[in-house]
Amino acid sequence: LDLAIFSSLFACILGAIFLVLHAGSLSAVAQEPQSLLSGSLYWWPMLAFVMTFFCGHLLSNKLFWFDRLCIDQENLLRRCQALKAVPAFVAHSERMIILLDETYFSRLWCIYELAVHSKTGSATAELIPMWMPLWTIFFISLSLMACALVA
Repeated sequence: LDLAIFSSLFACILGAIFLVLHAGSLSAVAQEPQSLLSGSLYWWPMLAFVMTFFCGHLLSNKLFWFDRLCIDQENLLRRCQALKAVPAFVAHSERMIILLDETYFSRLWCIYELAVHSKTGSATAELIPMWMPLWTIFFISLSLMACALVA
């Protein structure tokens, strides 16, 4: 999320510089067409935010391990083997992101991962409430719709 916000601010600054250079002076920017102003100061930064938010992980060579997706939930033997490997995954992690909901502490494997993380202490842990990404996407969509209605 931080990278997406930074890229959006950077795109906004570049848009403002473009407008000043295109208009010839700061005071002449107000005379530019509405479509150029909204494109440079709103749509371009919004596109940068959305693209970085959803595709920013493709720019790095970092690997992700999602316990629920990577541990076979159906096959008991494979699940036991994967659970034995959890300490190695956590110990070699740079960062642990916890998607927190009201059931998080009622799931034994979540408590197990936290205990392993506490024991190894090799990664930083970040708590992200499950509602946060949904609200971020909701407010982006709402903002885009409002801008489209106004323009």
